[in-house]
Formats: sequence, C-alpha cells, structure tokens
Amino acid sequence: MVSVTRTVFGELPSGGGTVEKFQLRSDQLSVDIISWGCTITALHVKDRHGKASDVVLGFAELEGYLQKQPYFGAVVGRVANRIAKGRFTVDGKEYHLPINREPNSLHGGFRGFDKDRVHKISVLVITTSVVSTLSPGVIALVEGTAFDLRKPVELGKHLQDHHIHGFDHNFCLKGSKEKHFCARVSHADSGRVLEVYTTQPGIQFYTGNFLDGTLRGKSGVVYPKHSAFCLETQNWPDAVNQPQFPSVLLGPGEEYNHTTWFKFSVA
Repeated sequence: MVSVTRTVFGELPSGGGTVEKFQLRSDQLSVDIISWGCTITALHVKDRHGKASDVVLGFAELEGYLQKQPYFGAVVGRVANRIAKGRFTVDGKEYHLPINREPNSLHGGFRGFDKDRVHKISVLVITTSVVSTLSPGVIALVEGTAFDLRKPVELGKHLQDHHIHGFDHNFCLKGSKEKHFCARVSHADSGRVLEVYTTQPGIQFYTGNFLDGTLRGKSGVVYPKHSAFCLETQNWPDAVNQPQFPSVLLGPGEEYNHTTWFKFSVA
C-alpha cells in the first residue's frame, strides 16, 4: 500500500511561486520529491534489520537547491550530460548553447529542467553529474582495464588503487530499447542492495569527485570528496555531434519515452 502526502516545501524568491513536496511511502521505503526540478530530496530505505535511513544527498530547505550546487537529485535537460563546446549542427544550421561548464554546455545550460517548477510529475530520472572534460566520439573496451566493473569491486579500495581522482565516465550499455539490467551496488554493513534497470543506452558513473566539503546538507552533514556516487542513466555524451552514437534528436510529432528503475532490497 502506497500513501502520498503533499506539503509546502518553500517559496521561490521574487514571487516565483510555491514549491511543494510530495512524499510517497510504502512498507519498505519512502521518497520525498519537490516540484523544483522534480528533485528527490530524501530517500529512506530499510537495512537488513528493518531500520530506515536516508541514502541520498540533499538539503532540508529550498534555499539549498537555489544555491550553486551539483544537481542533487534533480531531473536535468533538455539534454543530460554535456554538448562539446556548446554547439551542434542540424540540417546544415549551427546552433550555439550557453557554456555553463567550461568548455561545454552541461545539463541544459544555466537554466535547465533542474531549475524549473514542475506542474505535473510524469517521469523521474535521478542525476547528479558534474563533468569537465570531453573525449569526443571515443568508445573504448573495458576489458583488461580499471574500468572493467562487470565483476564486483570494493569501491573505496578500487578508487585508491586505480582511480584516485574518481570516476566520471559514461558506460555504453549492451541492450535494446527494452528494459535491461545495468548496475548492482551492495553495502556490506547495512545489507542494502541497489539494482538499476533502464531503457537508456548509457549510464554515467560519478563518484562525487568535485564535492569538497563546502556544502552542508541535511542535519548539517558536510559532503566531502567521494562521499557519494551517482548512477545516471542517459544517452551518450555529445551524441548530437557524434553520428555514430544513438541519436538524441527529437523531431516534430515524435515522442521521448525512457524509463529507469531503481530497485532496493537487502541481503
């Protein structure tokens, strides 16, 4: 049985309107979603002993989401991830986008979906990406490299041994446009297990590399480097400029429809 409660989360400045919070609760978990960026602000999941804890980063008040912060829990777009140098060409015409993360356009520019008030919630896509560089059009095999995560690794040790600066990479998934498995994460101490399924062709794995301890979240908790990770289902970065990549263009009369499932369990 799922219950839904609706409350006021805060007021936007300059008469911008009211931001509401919707809490969806079941026997196993609860999730708080606000109408600013369709942002997930809290996600309480039970451990093997039945104790629920919040497993996402975020802020207790609206002001935290209005400051400069790394897209905690928000839906991003129009195009997730980055477009190289903020430009692309369609039908012979070149378009220029705002450069909001040098030297690229990231997550829809300075005012993407994450900075908009949502009036109807019909899709949820969690993302918290922060990116800086781009290797245009490069698809590399993971076999025999430190990027091969097809077998479980202990993340902290793997970062220390192979990726001291962390992951911020798109993994190209094998699979059709139907639902397919793409990631599994387990936490030994709590027994929590997260599995991710998607219809998208890629998933960005990001390990909070640019968190530096300057942000304070819920309950005054400081968020230092590598204090969280993100699994962001998406199309491949800069696909609009890479004809060999799955297309991100949506023509007149066409419909965009992708689904991502985040499945929690205990072991």
